[in-house]
Formats: sequence, structure tokens, C-alpha cells
Amino acid sequence: MNQIDDVQPWVLYGATGFTGRLILARALELGLRPVVAGRSPDKVAELAQSHGLERGAASVDDADTLTQMLSGRSLVLNAAGPFGETAVPVMEACLRTGACYVDIGGDVSVLQKQFKLADAFKQNGIAAVLAVGFDVVPTDYAAKWVAFDQGAPVDGADEIQLGLSLPVSMSRGSTRAMIDDLHEGTLILRQGVLQRVRPLAHTAIFDYGQGPAVSLANTWGDLLTAPLTTGIQNVAEYFEATPAVRQAARLSELLAGPAKWKGVRSFLKRLVRFLPEGPDDPLRASQQATIVAHLLRHGEVIRKIRIRTGDPYQFTAASAAKAVQRLLAAQELAGIQSPASALGDDFLSGLPGVLIEPVVRRQA
Repeated sequence: MNQIDDVQPWVLYGATGFTGRLILARALELGLRPVVAGRSPDKVAELAQSHGLERGAASVDDADTLTQMLSGRSLVLNAAGPFGETAVPVMEACLRTGACYVDIGGDVSVLQKQFKLADAFKQNGIAAVLAVGFDVVPTDYAAKWVAFDQGAPVDGADEIQLGLSLPVSMSRGSTRAMIDDLHEGTLILRQGVLQRVRPLAHTAIFDYGQGPAVSLANTWGDLLTAPLTTGIQNVAEYFEATPAVRQAARLSELLAGPAKWKGVRSFLKRLVRFLPEGPDDPLRASQQATIVAHLLRHGEVIRKIRIRTGDPYQFTAASAAKAVQRLLAAQELAGIQSPASALGDDFLSGLPGVLIEPVVRRQA
């Protein structure tokens, strides 16, 4: 991808959604003025008028209108979920127009579809930087920093385990995306192949800062982005086994079978309409997350790193806006990129609540 001309406007697609509005606010703070866009012309017009911004509207089902909206644009940040419906059509429009693609997704099932477009993006000299929100920016950097020592891969390392201790509060969009993947079950990566496991039976121990804590396997985008960043083909992700996480694991196991039916998933997503659009400001202000990365050699942990962040939603807004700012002045990039491979080792600096603790090495 040639250097992006920041005089050309960029597009925030999904600007009227819960997270889209948070991203817009952060972008404006940075002096970035996007074309606000989405699927609802009325909502887009109202938002654009309130900020004095250019607007665009297009359905992902209308390739011609979507292409027209992105023509002459330098970059599109896709914040419109569920990404299973929006990611590939917007990426295909980028291939037709030459716009850089960025999103805040990270669902494994969606990433699998996006990775199929890697050759097309590389051949056309266009970058697609995936998952620049809380999923998977802090975990991707944790994986990179634990797997490399002074820029070189740690000798003999063959597995990465990532543990997360985080609040269980989701927007409607995140809940719908979770429902879309219920029937896939819980996954880990072994020798580059995704394998299904029972979360209540597949556990690991992490120290999130208050002593060892049992954590349950959970599907996360790093199963596909961590190998891209580090080259390591064995990756597993875990959530701290709080009562809420244990209950969610039981519920996911119970619903995995029925959720194979599209009608069941559609019914569950209809129920989501009765949930709040997203966690309110006081709740978000009180939320924190902790990420721990373990690097293993032959089953033994040899290196650890711990990263703390603030509220995942505010982190996503700040991270996405900063990613756009970086990419508008990027060096040449092309093809599918993970955050840690595209945005620079100093990217986490200044993002909300971030505290990076030094790598801990196993004593010989």
C-alpha cells in the first residue's frame, strides 16, 4: 500500500452504532474528521449534521452503492457489526476502490473469511489491518512481546497461552456476534489447526495480579492473529473463571447444539433487542481488564508478560482512532496485517488505562 494521502477523506462505517459513536468522539479529539457512514441514511444524516461532517450511506448488500461511497477515499474503518455480515463486503469494496481496510472485529469465524482475501489485498498493494479494538490489540501485543526477545524469536518456543480477566458487559452488537458463533463451540489452535474443546474442562492458571487464578478456554481472535504476528502455531485463550464466566461457559455448552440451527440464532438475536445498547458511562468508567501472556517451550512456561487496560469500550475507541491516525501516514503496507505487525511497538502508549509490566523470564 502506498502512503495514504491524509488530504483524502476517510470513512467511518457504522458511525451511528454504540461503539461507532465512541470512535467518532475520539477521532474528533485527534483532529480527524471522517465521512460518517452506515446503513441507515436518516441516522447518518442526523449524526453528520450534528458534527458538520460529510456523510455516506450504503448497505453491504448493495455493492455498487458501497463501491461508490468508498471511491476516492483513502481508508475505511469498519465499526458496523455484526462483522459476519459487513466485513467481507466492505473488504471487497476496498479491493475495487483501493481504499485501506481497517476494522474493530476479531471474531474467529469472520477472520477465517477475511484471511481468504489476503492474496488479493497483497497483489493489489492494499492493506487490511484487522481487529484494531480491544479484540485483539492488547493481546496481540502481549503475544508479540512475550514471543520475541530484542527483536528475535525466543529459541524453541512453541506455544502461546493468553489469559484475560475482564468485565462481562457487552453491547448489543457484541452479543449478536457471540450468538453467531455459538454453534462453533470453544476453539484452540494446535499445529495451525482449530480444535474444539469444552471450556469447563480445558483450563489454565494465570496470575492477574492477585495470585494464581483458574481460567477457562475461550475463543478469541488471537487464535488466528497471534500466528500472523509471531509465527507460533499453537495458541489458546482463556478467561478468568469468575462466577459470571463459569455461567456463560455452561450456557454456551448448553446452546451450542441448538444454535446450529439458523432459526435458533435468529430468535436469540431478536431477544438482544431488549438489552441496553451498551454499558453506561459510570459502569465503563469502573471497568478494567488484565491480559497475561505465557510463552511455552515443550509445555513449560518460559516467559510471561502482563498488560492492564481500562474499559474495553473506551480502549477500542481510542485504539481505533489512533490506528487510523497512524495508517493515514503509514509506510508501505499491503496484505492482511495484525495490529502488532502494522501499528508500531509504541502503539499502546497513551491508550486508556494501559500499564505494561516487564517480561518475566523463567529462572534457569
